[in-house]
Amino acid sequence: MENVLTALPAEQRLAWLLYEVHGQSYAEIAQVMDIVHRESVLGPTTELSTPSGLRFEMLTATIRQIIRDAADQEPGFVARRVRVDVDEAGSSSGAARG
Repeated sequence: MENVLTALPAEQRLAWLLYEVHGQSYAEIAQVMDIVHRESVLGPTTELSTPSGLRFEMLTATIRQIIRDAADQEPGFVARRVRVDVDEAGSSSGAARG
């Protein structure tokens, strides 16, 4: 069985594992596969929300660049590394290190 699974393309192997091993529905698998495909093409995203609760996604690399640019506006501070964290409730926070 392991030889058959390793012979499958990665996306087909993932779909099989999600269905047979984890018992996910086709709808759940489609959602996961969409996320996997989107992130493989665009890169990782972070889900954000506006103060009014409107949810949206933004490329994590874009968020890092926005934080770097803002930090670079501070005299004497240049951000070299930016970390974006998401807590269990889905709230994002960022930290810049010079």
